[in-house]
Amino acid sequence: MIGLLIFGLVILSTVCLWILIEERRAPKFLVWFIPVLLVLVTSTYVTYTSILGFPKVTTPEKGMYLKHYVDEPNWIYLWVLSKNNVPMSYQIVYSRKTHEALEGVRGKAEEGAFMV
Repeated sequence: MIGLLIFGLVILSTVCLWILIEERRAPKFLVWFIPVLLVLVTSTYVTYTSILGFPKVTTPEKGMYLKHYVDEPNWIYLWVLSKNNVPMSYQIVYSRKTHEALEGVRGKAEEGAFMV
């Protein structure tokens, strides 16, 4: 699947560069083509990262705590069970306060308490 995606991106890049070279003297075309291309590339990146299962860079609103991993100077990775019993991964900016709070949650979860 990844090979097909890379092949598709190479073909898309080649076609877009060819079009840009051919139409470089038409400013009206460039005014709409470049923003459309940027939106397409950005949406492809966002979709691709969600397909690969990279964590969401946000704080979960609701869910049951499963586990966390601390990459101390930068990030905290958190796994939470969402509404439909689907595990979701989140990436939170590291802070000492959040780290200590999650260590407390881990202790209670190991004792058998469900943390929401």
